[in-house]
Order: sequence, then C-alpha cells, then structure tokens
Amino acid sequence: MNKWRIVAVGQPLWLYDSAATVVSSAASNQGITVSIRATRVAVVFDMQEKVVRCTAMTRRPSTADPRAKSPTCGYVYQRKGDRTVRATASWQISWAAQGQSGTVAMTRASTRQLPVRELLAVNVRPNS
Repeated sequence: MNKWRIVAVGQPLWLYDSAATVVSSAASNQGITVSIRATRVAVVFDMQEKVVRCTAMTRRPSTADPRAKSPTCGYVYQRKGDRTVRATASWQISWAAQGQSGTVAMTRASTRQLPVRELLAVNVRPNS
C-alpha cells in the first residue's frame, strides 16, 4: 500500500503471503512418535479481474521503485473499484507414525478488501 492506502490502476501490485512455506513438528508419547510436515504448494489469488496462481512469492523491498513489477508473483489492475481479494493457499501435509505414513491435501483461504483507484496529476505552470 501507499500513503493513500489504495492500489493504483496500472501500477504493479506485489502479491505475497507472509506465512511460512514449510512447517514441521514431531511429538512423542508412550513410545509412539508422530511427525508431520506441511509444505505450501501454491497460493491462488482471485483478484476479481483475473485469477493469479503463485508458487513463489517475493516480499516488496521498502526501497523498490513503485513501478517495479514483482519478479515472482504480481498483478496490475486495469479498472478502478472496490475489490475483495481472496487468497487460497494449497498445502501438502505429510505424516509418519509407527512405520506408517501418508499425505493429505489442505487449503486455507482468507480475504482482504482493496480499494483500487486512479491516480491523477495536474501539471501547473507557475505564474511568471
């Protein structure tokens, strides 16, 4: 976001999910150890103009040029309006316990409101 707290039409938006990409844990009780590992496979962003699927994401550096596009996952809005963006993360869950193992797919979704506006500029010649 910028100082106006909007997304500007025609300007690159970097899409990023700050959650960890891999989470793992193990626990033991009464001689049984269970281990689990969750790996984020992709995040699908429904931008309401287009759906964008990202398998890698880069956080925008604070020093990035405002016109710079994300090297991994981004979008540029073409029309103004209020948008409800839905991000759906797909996870692959692997587990193992007592010589058994398996995998399970899981998704988690969240939404965020984005005001998409046009930025206008007026160039005024100073009085001479």
